Amino acid sequence: NTMMEVVERQYRNLCVELNLDPDTTEEAWRAFLTTKTNFTLEGDQLHWLACSLYVECRRGSVPTVGQGVHQGNGVSLTRLLRSTKLSLLMFFTKSRKWADMTNMSKEFREKIDRLERNFSVSNIIFKVPLNCIYEGRGKTICPQSLFWQRRLASPVPH
Repeated sequence: NTMMEVVERQYRNLCVELNLDPDTTEEAWRAFLTTKTNFTLEGDQLHWLACSLYVECRRGSVPTVGQGVHQGNGVSLTRLLRSTKLSLLMFFTKSRKWADMTNMSKEFREKIDRLERNFSVSNIIFKVPLNCIYEGRGKTICPQSLFWQRRLASPVPH
């Protein structure tokens, strides 16, 4: 098996896990291959595929129960990050690079910036580290685990 065959198999399994439609799956794969042809994508290729999937998932729309339409196809960013073991902080870094490489629209870039600001506010309010990796079933791995140990070890004021 070549490296790209392994990456494609992981990607296809991810798409099944996320219950993605075939069109989104193929469009994201094509965008990834095109970008990989024109640029060097360093690091875990599944992380770059997560960026490609995020973009493709947000392009579509799904009809709602009422008469409205929901932007995107219903796959949450949380599920995507958890399934690819990609930290939120790394997602924002890679998605900005992805936006540059794929010449994404200004509106989409602003959407990602707004998303990052919203998560940054949540991070400040709830003191949740942005670079945690979600392992599933409630488990997280945080490089800043000492932060939590210090918080737990400090005396609670009465």
